[in-house]
Amino acid sequence: MTIDKQRDLFYLSDSENHRILKLNLTNRTLTLIAGTGTADSTNRTLNTPLGITVDEHTGAIYVADSQNHRIQKFNWNSTQGITIIGGHGSGESLVQLSSPSGVAIDSNGNVYIADTGNHRIVQWLFNNGQTRIIAGKINDFSLLLIIFSICLYLCI
Repeated sequence: MTIDKQRDLFYLSDSENHRILKLNLTNRTLTLIAGTGTADSTNRTLNTPLGITVDEHTGAIYVADSQNHRIQKFNWNSTQGITIIGGHGSGESLVQLSSPSGVAIDSNGNVYIADTGNHRIVQWLFNNGQTRIIAGKINDFSLLLIIFSICLYLCI
């Protein structure tokens, strides 16, 4: 679940019913905004959605569509999702996810994914659509470079 910046829209991930709901706290209305209630992998359906976040600049909703192994973006007032990463089956490559459970967005539009099945955090870069692992399960050399970079940053 998440709430918008103005604190009047509350977004709920209804995982068992494969949909995302929006509760307007001002007029107390509940609206279906993503998914159909049936598990599937089309651009209008979800399969066990978990984490959700709102892009405060555009109003788009990002959904960790766990069992479809993808992150779906739903633009404001659209029920048609756009896959920004994943959707190619479960896997470890940089274009694949494995049961993502959380999603967050920064002020630059970069998306951070809790790629639960792969035990890693993946960053999707808004400006070029590339992905990179920023924490978790990576090869030993990459881990060594990250630790070295952190040490340099903290020591300077």
